[in-house]
Amino acid sequence: MHCSLMLRTGARPEVTRDNMGHANIDVTQNVYGRSWWEERVEAVTRTIDAVFCQLESPDLAAVLSN
Repeated sequence: MHCSLMLRTGARPEVTRDNMGHANIDVTQNVYGRSWWEERVEAVTRTIDAVFCQLESPDLAAVLSN
């Protein structure tokens, strides 16, 4: 989380790589990069939306799940 937070707040990837002790920047970006974080947030958001949609309207939830 520390590295993800650093990247999200604008720290240069090279700085976070050095702080984490990674040999190259690819490890830092692949594991802690912004796209990875955004994918997780999107997945959780879709799940929460589906749950609340299911509670409010079961018919609409069935349409959205397909």
